[in-house]
This record gives sequence, structure tokens and C-alpha cells, in this order.
Amino acid sequence: MKWVFAFVTTIYLILSVSCSEKNNPESVPISDNTFSAKEINTNLDISYISDVRYIPENNRLYIHGRNNRNPDKKEYIFSTSADFTDVMEITPELESNSKISCFDANRNGNIAILTENTDKYRLSVYDENRTLKNSTEIESDDILIQNLIFFDNGNILMTAQNYNDNTYNILMYNGNEIRKSEDMNFSWIESTEKTGNSLIITYYADNNEYISTIDIDSMTIKNTEKLELLGNISRLTTGCNDELYIYTDDGIFEKSDNNITDICRFSDLGIDGSYIEYLVSVSDGDFIVFGNDSADGMLETFYISENNLSDLKEIKYITLGVAYTDSFISSEVAEYNKNSADCKVRIIDYSKYNDKSLDVSELGASLQLNMDIISGNVPDMLIISGFTNADNLKQKDCFVNLYDYIVKDDFLPNILKMNETDGNLYALPVSFYIDTIAGKSEYVGNKENWTIDELISAYNNAPQDMELMENADKKSVIENLLYGNLGSFVDYNNQSCNFNSPDMIKFLKFGDTFEYIGQKDINEQFFGMINDKFLLKKTSIHSFEDFHELQAVVFNNEDITFVGYPSEAGSGAIFNNDISFSIFQQSENKAECMDFIRIFFTEDKQCSIDDFPVNKKALYKKADLAMKKDNNDIYIGDIKKDIGSMSETEKSRYIEYICNIDKSLVYDLQIYLICMEEISLFLSGDSTPENTAEVIQNRVNIYINE
Repeated sequence: MKWVFAFVTTIYLILSVSCSEKNNPESVPISDNTFSAKEINTNLDISYISDVRYIPENNRLYIHGRNNRNPDKKEYIFSTSADFTDVMEITPELESNSKISCFDANRNGNIAILTENTDKYRLSVYDENRTLKNSTEIESDDILIQNLIFFDNGNILMTAQNYNDNTYNILMYNGNEIRKSEDMNFSWIESTEKTGNSLIITYYADNNEYISTIDIDSMTIKNTEKLELLGNISRLTTGCNDELYIYTDDGIFEKSDNNITDICRFSDLGIDGSYIEYLVSVSDGDFIVFGNDSADGMLETFYISENNLSDLKEIKYITLGVAYTDSFISSEVAEYNKNSADCKVRIIDYSKYNDKSLDVSELGASLQLNMDIISGNVPDMLIISGFTNADNLKQKDCFVNLYDYIVKDDFLPNILKMNETDGNLYALPVSFYIDTIAGKSEYVGNKENWTIDELISAYNNAPQDMELMENADKKSVIENLLYGNLGSFVDYNNQSCNFNSPDMIKFLKFGDTFEYIGQKDINEQFFGMINDKFLLKKTSIHSFEDFHELQAVVFNNEDITFVGYPSEAGSGAIFNNDISFSIFQQSENKAECMDFIRIFFTEDKQCSIDDFPVNKKALYKKADLAMKKDNNDIYIGDIKKDIGSMSETEKSRYIEYICNIDKSLVYDLQIYLICMEEISLFLSGDSTPENTAEVIQNRVNIYINE
């Protein structure tokens, strides 16, 4: 691990003199805006799509889907012209209680359908007039058939997962008999497709995603490549001339030889890629995208076509860096791009740089971001949440002061204060949730926000058979105490730390007194606080309803005290967030970035998010809504209980609690790795508490000063 630490600190040494320099950012290597999307009406009575095949010879689509609004959830197979003006249902008569597992069509207009009924599959082939040509049964006791490919020569290939040992086989049906390949050790198969007479698959094995060709004659794998740069799950489709395309939540890519070419990004076109169910390539390289995000729950379909360059208008693109793809963000970007004619947002997903060779793969994204900062090739703005070096970046003069762009009175003052660095606001969270620890007031008293001494005293005075908390052992107790206190031990503003303080030594000594008692069963965990099994309950609270449910259900309406995460300052609860925006100093599009970011902070948008809003008016509105909530039925074990709505007394208490929190989560992964490496040595008996604290102090001090 120490070589990782040395490498990262070297990066930061360079970074410390690079962020403040004004470089000319290079263009991000993603596709030009040569495509546009148009929503189309398919005239299909379908809400969910399972399979689609386009046949260029007759310019028709063959579609399998179902209508989830239909009480019988009836399944359909349609044949339709590519413009959806000539739609025909071609669903054959099925055996009683059978359901369609998968289907495919070949270029001769024939279709193959795999149906499942109790303990068997039936594979049937029909001609273009729905006349049955041949059929065979496949026993299904110990296999799950997931994909079916129907070749033009009549051969059918299927992928089958074996329940017993979780291996996979390729099954081939030639119209007379079924052949089976040798076992293939995949974690799972994601997608299958045909190009000519070859079968192409994407699959996961050994924690990596691969793309391979299956030799049809021998049914063995050949031409295997890793899929490393696409960032998320890859699905396949073929073009009219057997071009191979890969599509992900991000966009469409063409695969040829060893190259992957970016075709277009869905968010550029105003399409939310996270809702895409299927994509097919149709005439002239255009694409049809099927999704399920329409307001009425039915199919949403787009036709993607390439524009003439002469028709393109000048569009300004601003880039948004993310540590991982978030469906909430991608949907907001798609909506913004749909409604903005002159300026659009492009997402740069750094998760594709996560490196499994590192102790923590997410370090790869942060290291690549550092490299981009050094080279001047940074995005315009960043969702800083998720980057392991977030707090360190704020110290390097990388970001603009967002106080220059917002009205401070619109926001909760303590939220702004906790996100300040040297009085500047370099990151603004969209929402927040609260991490805290609670206990019955009967045992922990009424004082909130404990010190470590108060924690130790309460535990020593608890009933003899009462455990500290669920699944408490040496490592988990120390980790919990450390989780709540990185911000107390590190002062980025003054580039100092105090891990060799008496409190850190107390954490280590206290944690070392625990032994693992064993995993509790579900009932014991669920009723642990009610039955006085545990002194404390660690909890994350995302809404006023969560506050109410914690007291009404977990504590059965007994009085509770929020003791928080014990710290030297007795600061207690921790603000946490998943989405926090920053704008890079190097960006030449700061105003445009802020126009986009403001969308997330309107009162209406803040009221619609799941976590607590940072907008003051929205917070009070959500509190009022929690008091009016009806039908608040909760199951406690097998018993249904109406816990009612939040009271006025609860509302006042919780708002006051929120507004008095003054600590936000500090989770610098490098500091955490240093701490846990030395703590592991301590727990193995190779170091004393005092020496462990001193070594952590020295290592972290070097890190934050480079």
C-alpha cells in the first residue's frame, strides 16, 4: 500500500503549483454534435421491451414486449415498419401458462420463440406467416436460458446459466437436435449479438467486462478483449451491414477491430440514457432508442439521425466531471439539453479510470482528475462528491468562490459554513442527509453530542448484558469513531492534524476492549433497541419521515437522545451529501456553468428531491408535508402499525437539531487508508495505542502538507 501513498503524494506535490496557473484547456475527446433525436409515436401497446430485431431486407422491426398496465400483463410480438405506420401483432398461440422468455428474427423473416412453462422450455420456429416450422423441448430444472440468437442459416444459439455451479454454456439448435458447449466460467453474460455468422457476447469474469466472439462450429471463445473505457454496462446491437455497436447509459460506440469509436452521447440529444431499454441500428446508420421514462408509464421512443453539417448551428458545450454516473444527474442533464438550444452540458465520467490494481480502485478516478488539472484539460465544473481527494482539491485554489454567484440568505447558514474553505465556498451541496447515533434517554440521558469520555462512561454504566451497538467488535468500533472524527483531527486550512491527541488514543484503547459476539438474527437486529439489547443505534436520516420513523418504530415512541459521533469538541451529528457542485477556476464558461447549477437550487426542485434540501424555504415546506402525511403504515415484524404523522413538537425539535449541526463529513480516502493500515497493525498486537497515534500523525502530516 505504501507505494500507492508515495505515488499520490507525488501527484499532489505537482498539483500544488498547477491549480492556480491559467492553462488553455484542451478539448475533451468526445463526439461532435452531428446527431439529433426526435421523439416518435410507435402505436405499440407496450410499456416494457424485452427484445428488438431490425431486418433491413424488408425494413421491418420485430419487437417483443408487454404492457405492465394490463391486468394479465399480456405479452406481445409485433412486426412493424421502421416508421411505425404499419404495425401488426404476430404473437403466436402459446401453450397454457407459458410465457415468452426470449425471441429473435432472422433476415428471412422467420422468428424463433423460447417459451417457459413450469419445468421446461419450448423452442419454436415460425415462418413469416406464423406457421410453425419446428419445435423442441429443453428441460429447465437446473438452467436459466437468458439470450437467443437466430441466424440466417436456421441455426439458433442460446446462452444458459447453470444453477448448480453458476457456470454458463452455449446451446445450439440446428432444427433437429441441441448441442451443448463446455462450461464457461462467467460471472454473468450481459449481452449477445450476431454479425454475419458469428456470435458476439459481452460478459463479466474476474471482476472485469469482456467482449468475445464465439466460434460457431466449436462453440468456444476466441478474440477476447477487455471493455475498460466505457464506464458502465455495455450492450450490443448490429447495423444493416453487420457493423457492431456498443451502447451504454452514456451513448453509442462503434466497435471495429481493436478500436471503439464514440458515435454520440444520449445526454447531448436530450435523452436520459439510464432509462434506455433497447437500441437498434436502422437504415443509413440511424438508430431507434426505446425507453420507459414517459409520464404515462408507456414506451418512449426516439429516432436518432445524423445531421448535415451545413444544418448545424453553433452550440456551446460545457463539461461536467463526475466520479460515477448518477441517474439523477444524467436525467437533469438530458432535460437541460432538451430545452437549451445554444448551450449544452456534456458529462465526463471519471469512473472509467478506476483502477483495480490499486488498493482502492476509486483512486484511479482521482488520479486522472489530478493529471487533467495539471495539464489544463479539466472539465468546466465538477460534482466533487465521490472524488477521494475532494477536500485536498479545495486547498489548491482549483475552484471559484460560489459566494459570488448565489444569494446566501436562500440557504441554511450552517450548510454554507460547513462547506467553506478559508471563508470561500468552493463546493455547494444539492441536498444532505444526517449521520448520527441515538439511544434511549433512559440509558444515555438527555445530553446530545457526546465526547469520547461521555461515551465510555455511558457504556460502563449500562446494564451488564447490554451491548454497545449492533455487531460491535474492535475494528468496527474504531472505524465508527474515526468516521465521525476525521474532520476533528484534520485542519486543512492550517495544514495541520492532531491524530496523536488524547482522544485518538482513547478511541484505540476503547475499541480494543471489544470482541466479536456474532451476527444477530433479523428479529434481534430489528427489535434490538426496543428490547434493550443495544445501548446505541447508528443511523442515517434522509428526511423528516425518517426522523419520525426512527422514534416511532425503532424506539417504539420512547424518548430518544441524539448523542452523535463522540468527538473532542462534542460536535455530534454529521452532514453528508451525494452531490456537491464546484466550478473550476480554469473554466472559461463560469456563467453558463452557474446557469445550469442553479436549476438544482430552485425551491420547486429542492422540494422534489429525496434528501433534506439546502434551500431554507424548501426545508420548511418538506417539514410541513411530513406533518400531513396520511396512511403511514409500517410493518414491525409481522404486525402492521399506523405510526401517524410527524407532530408539531417533533418538527420543531428536528429543525432545531438540523440547524445546529456544525460538522460535515470529511472523508479523505488517503487519510482513511493511512489510519486503517496503522490501526490494523495495532489490532494485531504489533503496536501500542500511543505509537499508532504518533505514526498516523506523522504520515498524515506529510500528506496534507504536500
